[in-house]
Amino acid sequence: MAARIRSAERSPVETLRSWLHDENDPGWAITQVVVTILILSSVAILGAEIWWDDDSLLLARLEIFDKVVLWLLVVELSARVLTYQPPETVFYAGSPTQRIYWEVVGRLRFLTGPLNLIDLLSVLAVVPALRSLRALRLLRLLRSTRVFQYSSPFSGLARALTDNRLPFIFALSFLGVVVVTFGTTIYMIERHANDGITTLADGLWWSIVTLTTVGFGDIAPVTSVGRMVAAVLMVLGMFTLALFAGIVGNTMLNVVMTMRQEEFRMSGYVDHVVVCGYDPAAKSLLADLTAELGSTYADRMVVFAKGERPADLPSDFSWVSGEAARESELAKVRMDKAAIAVIVAEHGVSAQTADATTVLTAFTIRRYVARHCADRARPLYLLAEILDSENAGHAQTAGCDEVIETKRVGYALLAHATSMPGTAEVLSRVAERGAQSLYVSRKGIAEAGTFLQVLEDLKLSHGVLVVGYRDLKTGAHHVNPDATQMIPAGSKVLYFSSRAEPEL
Repeated sequence: MAARIRSAERSPVETLRSWLHDENDPGWAITQVVVTILILSSVAILGAEIWWDDDSLLLARLEIFDKVVLWLLVVELSARVLTYQPPETVFYAGSPTQRIYWEVVGRLRFLTGPLNLIDLLSVLAVVPALRSLRALRLLRLLRSTRVFQYSSPFSGLARALTDNRLPFIFALSFLGVVVVTFGTTIYMIERHANDGITTLADGLWWSIVTLTTVGFGDIAPVTSVGRMVAAVLMVLGMFTLALFAGIVGNTMLNVVMTMRQEEFRMSGYVDHVVVCGYDPAAKSLLADLTAELGSTYADRMVVFAKGERPADLPSDFSWVSGEAARESELAKVRMDKAAIAVIVAEHGVSAQTADATTVLTAFTIRRYVARHCADRARPLYLLAEILDSENAGHAQTAGCDEVIETKRVGYALLAHATSMPGTAEVLSRVAERGAQSLYVSRKGIAEAGTFLQVLEDLKLSHGVLVVGYRDLKTGAHHVNPDATQMIPAGSKVLYFSSRAEPEL
């Protein structure tokens, strides 16, 4: 019967991608341990180079080992960039030319991210001409996600830099234009009269130190025109420093204050998760979403609700202020590019009022997505919470793929526990990640077989408990069918397990 399950073995590239990017994959932890050992070894070698004499025989041997370590870090960084899967390639069904463009640009964008730039700087010492920069490997310690037990402030800083990249790009561009303009100008003026400025590089060096520090005194203009240019540049330097101070100050304030009002820029967000509505009573939903989707949608989960960002909102989520029931507001979170949308009911009002808002939101989202994105590779998956069972059908009619009647489910568990004590606890644990949860196989069975055959085969081969199947033709779920019930080929099985089995 093992042959009846379609092979879901991962290719070497998929395995490597999981080891480098998927925190839920056992190989990811191994990779992090190996990389951490390499980082610590590299830092220890740097300390030895500073402590011991240059003519030490041991130091010469350590330099050879250091080169090996650095090349291993280069290989790790290269593999991480090459196995990165840009969201556009998953979300869009484009032409081969478009996909090549998305692959190249997406990987370059990934490499130039703040944390990956740290990795790149730390391995520059592999270039012989840049051997003197090997102290930059200390920056790699900031890249480790295990330095802080609960959260990494460096991750928050990197995210703040990413969200505010447009002001930084503008400021750096302005700085570059000023340096080149005044550096070239002073070179043209002083090159025949000033022994300190004989090359364009001298002019550029004078320009940048004058702009930022009012000069070191090593180079000074000697002509009247040159001094006038210097005076203008020194005054302009005050405005430049004020510009950077404002941008950096605002960025740091957002990090320190946990971004009280986050200006969420989603220009590059594709294939993300949007939670529409926020209720303090449903705060555990966000924690569960992080556990379920954190590895797949890391840094791509956003809460879209009215008001300012709550102080207790998990750091994994971005906050965008707005109203999901208004079509004009949905562009804020690029709803047409989202993979999953979850509508949370408002618990502070009556059930009818809350459900009416939920149904209106679902209808608005479906209408907006249909009008703004026609080239999706897969449709938006829309889930909604309904408080009154009578309104579940309305939510499905409005376009919800799945409707969760939270009150009815809770009360049903409570009532069932009165006649069957302990069942409510068991079913509650089934819904929790990490316990024996309910999963749907990714692949359907290749050949038809009886329910008993499938159950016994998967229990022996994977240790999972099959409780039913989903008919791919009708979409119906059959739970605990007869032992002799034939399961059609292509059907996906429903099973209990502590985790989703990658081979099913």
